[in-house]
Amino acid sequence: MVQQVDRADPDRTGRSHQPGIADPQQQRVDRANPGHARPPLQPARADLWSNNLTGPVPAWLYDLPNLESLSLGWNELTGPIPAWLGDLSNLVGLVLTVNQLTGPIPAELGNLSNLKWLDLSFNNLTGPIPASLADLSNLQGLSLRANHQLTGCVPIALRDLAENDLDELDLPYCR
Repeated sequence: MVQQVDRADPDRTGRSHQPGIADPQQQRVDRANPGHARPPLQPARADLWSNNLTGPVPAWLYDLPNLESLSLGWNELTGPIPAWLGDLSNLVGLVLTVNQLTGPIPAELGNLSNLKWLDLSFNNLTGPIPASLADLSNLQGLSLRANHQLTGCVPIALRDLAENDLDELDLPYCR
C-alpha cells in the first residue's frame, strides 16, 4: 500500500515546513555591537525536500548539531547514507525518501535516541537491516519500502519494537 506523504510535514514531526534552510555559513549582524558578527545560525530544521539536490548527502549538515528535523526527500542524492548522520543526536525526523542512495543502512543510525520517524524508502539500499535500529526506543514510524536489494529478514529485536511501539512500519519482505 502506497501512503501519501503530507508534503507540509514529510518528516512527521508535527511542525509545518518552511522551504529551504538558512545558509549555515551566513553571518548575522550583532545589532548591539555593529561591525561584529554573531556565530552562524544553527537551525533546528533542514527542509531541503524536492530541491533538485544531486551528489552525496551534503557534508555541511554535520556542522548543524542542533538539527531536529532533516528532510532530503525527493532529490537526486547518490552514494551511501553517511554514518555521521548517527552523530546528529537531536534528530527527531530523518527523511531520505525517493533518492538514489546506495549501500547498506549504517548501523550508526541506531544512535539517534530521539528519532521518532525514519524514512529511507525508494532508494537502492543493500544488505541487511541493522539490528541497531531496534535501539531507537522513541521510534514511531519506519519506512524502508522499495529498497529491493535489502537482504535477510527484519531483525527480531526490531520486530519486537514494531509489535509494541511503532505506529507505522513499512518494510520489504524477507529475501
